[in-house]
Amino acid sequence: MTFSTFASPGVSLQGGGGSGGGGGTPGGSNTQIQYNNSGAFAGASGLTTNGTELTIASGTKTADAPVLNMSQTWNNGAVTFTGLKFNATDTASNASSLLMDLQVGGSSKARIDKNGTLSFDPVASGTSPSRPGIGNWFNSLGVFGASGTLALSISSSAVNTGSSYQISWNSDTILTRRGAANLRLGAADTTGTTAPTPQFLSAQSWLSSTTNNQTGANFTIDGSQGTGTGAGGSIIFRVAPAGGTSNGVQNALATALTINSDRSVTFNAANTSFGTGTTVNFLRVTQSLPFMEMTLGEIYLSANTLVGWGSLNNAVNGTADTILRRDAANTLALRNGANAQEFRVYGTTDGTNSEFLAIKSNTGGTFDIGIRRTGTGLSQNGTLNATATSGSSIITCLTWGSFGGGFLQTTVGFSSASAGSYDLGATTGNIGGAFRRLILAQYIETSEMTAPAAPAANGVRIYAVDNGSGKTQLMALFATGAAQQIAIEP
Repeated sequence: MTFSTFASPGVSLQGGGGSGGGGGTPGGSNTQIQYNNSGAFAGASGLTTNGTELTIASGTKTADAPVLNMSQTWNNGAVTFTGLKFNATDTASNASSLLMDLQVGGSSKARIDKNGTLSFDPVASGTSPSRPGIGNWFNSLGVFGASGTLALSISSSAVNTGSSYQISWNSDTILTRRGAANLRLGAADTTGTTAPTPQFLSAQSWLSSTTNNQTGANFTIDGSQGTGTGAGGSIIFRVAPAGGTSNGVQNALATALTINSDRSVTFNAANTSFGTGTTVNFLRVTQSLPFMEMTLGEIYLSANTLVGWGSLNNAVNGTADTILRRDAANTLALRNGANAQEFRVYGTTDGTNSEFLAIKSNTGGTFDIGIRRTGTGLSQNGTLNATATSGSSIITCLTWGSFGGGFLQTTVGFSSASAGSYDLGATTGNIGGAFRRLILAQYIETSEMTAPAAPAANGVRIYAVDNGSGKTQLMALFATGAAQQIAIEP
């Protein structure tokens, strides 16, 4: 059915077919549209026109009776049909002009403006629709779900949804509210035997490219920002360790990793692992360049990196006083400026009672090597050994007695693993060079031996022999081969 308005004769009401005409006296009142009333003209009291506008006043109804009840049959698949059409030529109009305005009691409830925007008046306080739809929910756009329950509201500054609602894509990627200020990736926590669905969070990537070797985009997570001297918030990763007993109760969350606002990282675990495999670098600490790298079974430090220990348990605030450094290739140093250093190798210790070898520097430039003990630690002897240049014998170059709490020596002796086989102070041999003199505080002790060969020119050898009668004889043998008695056992 089509309504058309003309300057003359006014309004034409045309149906979808038929023809005919006739004449007669118009019925009803002026401006009323005529209709066939049992073969006679009659005026429609609620349907009037002034020749350009059509007004329909349907009156009060006590039963369902739509003002417009239109029907049409579409029966051509090649045609795009239109059920209702209104075309306004907008030569000039106010910006608030409406294409449609639906009212209740003279108050606008829904409208379409000339730009095609659909808007609604706010619902009355305490009311909601009885079925799914959209509307004005207290000056926000409301989307109502089943039974008219508010599912989503959109204001000028926020999009809000009910605490039990979820936002989903393809029914497998879901955002939900787990609790206050707690956004969950995934549906609500499961119960019974239904396993939770693994979740993933990704940055946009290259699927393919016309140019080879394209770089991926960064994925940035920002912590909360403070102001002035106030620290920013930390980024905290939590996991749920296994519980101590077998039950069906949800395990509690615990902090596993914290990235602090000062850019330090805290691991909350008894054992921390980084990476796997035999060739993967699983820890690298860098500043401008890497200065420490740990791989499976190895730790590498850069040339200028030191290893230091301080007196405090808190390494962040401590100052190192015991420091290991690399002096050069294959050279490890214990040094800390002008401060005297000491290196210890312990035999046994319980923290209070101990014995240890100490290599120690002193203020002023002197050095000590000694065996020390603390508490009830035992007195011990020490030896300096060297491997022979040939064979498998071990030469004991120096043996010294135990020391007390300090570096006061008690006895010093020289010995060898093979008796009577090595010289002390020979021009050649294990020690090398000849001593100028031997200064003693007490005595020289020797034992009987077979008379040696004569020394080189200008030399003399002092030794003890048996005189053939069971007496010890102290002798001097000169380069000429002549032996002279110095003393004999009485």
